[in-house]
Amino acid sequence: LFSGPFVVGEKVHVERKSNSQSFHAEVAGPVCGADAGARAGLQPVRLLDGSGTEVHVEPRKLARVLPAPSPRVLLMADTTCFRRMAKTQVGASDAVLEIGSAFGDCTRILALRAAAAVGVD
Repeated sequence: LFSGPFVVGEKVHVERKSNSQSFHAEVAGPVCGADAGARAGLQPVRLLDGSGTEVHVEPRKLARVLPAPSPRVLLMADTTCFRRMAKTQVGASDAVLEIGSAFGDCTRILALRAAAAVGVD
């Protein structure tokens, strides 16, 4: 559901080493072939930060961003899936209620992305 292959124009999340450096982008073209030199195997994406900057990233670092019906309830089977969802599916205009937040580790991830995040345990 979240992984590729991705099509041109599709909204994706680009995972970086730090949660604060991750961002949303739009797929700008197909994965580059062997003839692309240093960019071979990389997917071109255009940043959705208003700059329109195009970067090339490994497809395994991308996650599909699901369409945003409102409101939406997402249930995750395990913590790993939940953390990936928290990083990839929450946008700057979203409000999030996390039920079962324990020590608040995922709530902090959500707070970096959402307009509002509340965790209840």
